[in-house]
Amino acid sequence: MRASALIGGLLALALAACGSSAAQNNQAAPPPPTALTLVYASPERPEDRLTIQRDAAGRIRAEEGDGQFIIIRDGTTYLNPRPPGGGERVIARLEDMLVIGAEVRANMVRAGVMQEGPDATAYRLVDQGPASVGQWRGRRFELDPEGSGVTLSAIISDDPALADARALAATVLEARARLEGAVFVFPEQYVRLEAELRGRGMPIMWDRQELRSISTDPVPASRFELPGPVLSREALRARLMPQRN
Repeated sequence: MRASALIGGLLALALAACGSSAAQNNQAAPPPPTALTLVYASPERPEDRLTIQRDAAGRIRAEEGDGQFIIIRDGTTYLNPRPPGGGERVIARLEDMLVIGAEVRANMVRAGVMQEGPDATAYRLVDQGPASVGQWRGRRFELDPEGSGVTLSAIISDDPALADARALAATVLEARARLEGAVFVFPEQYVRLEAELRGRGMPIMWDRQELRSISTDPVPASRFELPGPVLSREALRARLMPQRN
């Protein structure tokens, strides 16, 4: 009887532990994505807009006012760059664009248009104090160079209610930063401080574009369809670097 009771007790403890572990796993699981739309616009130029959308399947689309977009779906990031000299936009994978962007940069270095490595400009991230954009409150930051260089302004909110919007905006800003960094060699300190700034909270203003609205309305599935065939890396190289042909 004592052996049976001991076994029963051990089984009960094991089942309780399994149940506790399952409960912890369920608690740790992230919530499923929900539809979300963020609209940014420049106060000086309303046509300078950025619309970021996510549907319930977790697909993401970010579109500039001129029609340039980033679409993230099925684990792949797509872009629609315009070839040099104009013409219709083409559809490309981000990873291919990064490779070709590095080739473009190498060509510019050989031509003497761009220096080979990052410049030594020193940057500092300056907290300018409280600021607001519409109903949202945050703090204004300036990423300033010592002397001449790229200056970035942003207003960042740490409001927990904006956590979901923050994650969506951060995904798009990171993709944009990777694309820009493929061609332009920013100082290492600038890259580090910009990443730090993105990690501080929800950008309610970023590089002159202010957050105008947040919506949880459903986003049509058609927004995440690619409007044409995806070019291979070689075909993309031929369109973006015609001087090689």
